[in-house]
Amino acid sequence: MSRRIAGLREIVERYDLFLLDQYGVLHDGRAVFPGVLDCLGRLRERGRSIAMISNSGKRSGANRARLARLGFEESSFDALLTSGEVCHRLLQRRLASGALSPGARCLVVSRDGDLSPLDGLAISVTQDPDEADFLLISGIEPERIAFDDYLSRLSPLAARGVPCFCANPDQRMYADGEVAPGAGALAQAYADRGGEVTWVGKPHPEIFRFALSELAGGDPSRAVMIGDSPTHDVAGARSVGMAAVFVTGGLYGSHEFRGQMASAPDYIIRSLVW
Repeated sequence: MSRRIAGLREIVERYDLFLLDQYGVLHDGRAVFPGVLDCLGRLRERGRSIAMISNSGKRSGANRARLARLGFEESSFDALLTSGEVCHRLLQRRLASGALSPGARCLVVSRDGDLSPLDGLAISVTQDPDEADFLLISGIEPERIAFDDYLSRLSPLAARGVPCFCANPDQRMYADGEVAPGAGALAQAYADRGGEVTWVGKPHPEIFRFALSELAGGDPSRAVMIGDSPTHDVAGARSVGMAAVFVTGGLYGSHEFRGQMASAPDYIIRSLVW
């Protein structure tokens, strides 16, 4: 049964490693949530290791820069890992193994024209759906492009069996302060139309294992994941032996667990505060 807590001070002695989701937990893309910076400072004062873990389709460097703009000090965390970073490593491995041919043509759907998951790789970028050997969905822009317009462009690729890598499995996102479909929703719609999708990021175990490997010790039994998605954060953490804190004030705050033990968190908190 999940335990409700008022702040992390109630559980800090139980864990050495704290993995924190970004959107909906730390910030909304525009501003840091109240109490977050103070909470991180308190954890650091007690010698706890902290990793930011995100389903952002951009690589880790871009996310570090964004956190800095929002007011996060580099000293407030030990590691930052994104699904875009994991996707880059996965594509690199596929090129090395021959599973992906050098010069393969990729149609990219991203935010702000970001191509960082392909940086330094022997992959060509194409804007022509008819030329694409594979598809990369790392982000969408609901502020300016309608979801149905994305689908109309990508449906022909699904129909001809073009494989897709989804470097951001989030089903929802903040857009202009409102909740909107995320890149994961577009990838799921692609799969529903018959497209083959390789999912990269939470709740899939690789991103958790990569993050733990970058923290001292890396013992999942001494680690806790703090997130606002029962599927991505809670169930994903549980799958690798970590505890989980569910933040009800995030994107999925209305979710009811209804006794589903596979996704029930160890703890429930309103927001990330000390």
